[in-house]
Amino acid sequence: SRGERALLRHVVANTRDLLTVLGTPSKSGKQLYRATVRKILKRNGKARRRARKKPYLTKAHMKLRYQRCKAFKADKSLDHMKICWSDEATFEIGHDGRIVWVTRAPGEEFLEKNLKPSFKSGRSSVSVWAAFCGRHLGPVVVLPKGQRMNQHIYKDLILKQHFLPFYRQMKRLYGPNVYLQEDGASYHRAGIPEQYRRSQRVKSLGWPAQSPDLSPIENLWKIAKDRIAKRRHR
Repeated sequence: SRGERALLRHVVANTRDLLTVLGTPSKSGKQLYRATVRKILKRNGKARRRARKKPYLTKAHMKLRYQRCKAFKADKSLDHMKICWSDEATFEIGHDGRIVWVTRAPGEEFLEKNLKPSFKSGRSSVSVWAAFCGRHLGPVVVLPKGQRMNQHIYKDLILKQHFLPFYRQMKRLYGPNVYLQEDGASYHRAGIPEQYRRSQRVKSLGWPAQSPDLSPIENLWKIAKDRIAKRRHR
């Protein structure tokens, strides 16, 4: 039990060590097989798992995010039902990005019934912008084929033609304290869209760099992408 505690202390401090490294005598006092190390970890609620991906945060990022969260909490006029949540998404037609699980025995991975087929031809990307506020669905804008978002398209096509009428409608419904939420994309923070928002008196919600995708519109994109992925591709 003493050696087991020593092994667990090492695991907590060195999460990236391989099972073969954890089985060496310097970790627990004994030479252990990988299966034995795995049993000890499982008995203590631990296992080797794939590392999650997350944007790297500097101390400046952390400080700014902490200050922004405190400001949001202190602002009594801020109501999440009065925020226009907006975002862009790219849908790749002809590509299934879901993880498919199958039940099979060793050596059966290449049987046709156990495969997830991939197709190289007939794939195309479609860029979409959308927004919603409270229970009101905003516009959905599909960019022309082959066109990529930049600050000019964002200002002329998105903000001017589609978002501003929706924003004014929400202000008539909810009052003056309606905010626009955008992520940290470069064309959101560029000078031309920034000046246009200011000239139209659009209130923007501060969104620090390297913030997590906590906007609820991300859930809608996930639902839409899963439904498209389930369709039979042509």
